[in-house]
Amino acid sequence: TLKSKIEESGFSVMRLSYLQMMLFPFLFLWRKALRHSEGSDLRPVPPPINALLAFLASIESRLLNHCDLPFGSSVICLARKPDESYSG
Repeated sequence: TLKSKIEESGFSVMRLSYLQMMLFPFLFLWRKALRHSEGSDLRPVPPPINALLAFLASIESRLLNHCDLPFGSSVICLARKPDESYSG
């Protein structure tokens, strides 16, 4: 749906991928555990867990240099508006 909306707006999709695939299971469980709590689901994370999550995010960052991810909690899109004067 996102790709078609972007293309309908006159842009060419260069790249479209999910993000935070490796963090998705943790995010899912975290949000499920806090589903009935009031307010934001943003909470401080203990340093050891934060270090693990940062490590997983760094692996995913390297993986994104080579392929698009099949699922995740966020989407990233790189699109270009066609420019007739652009030759490169």
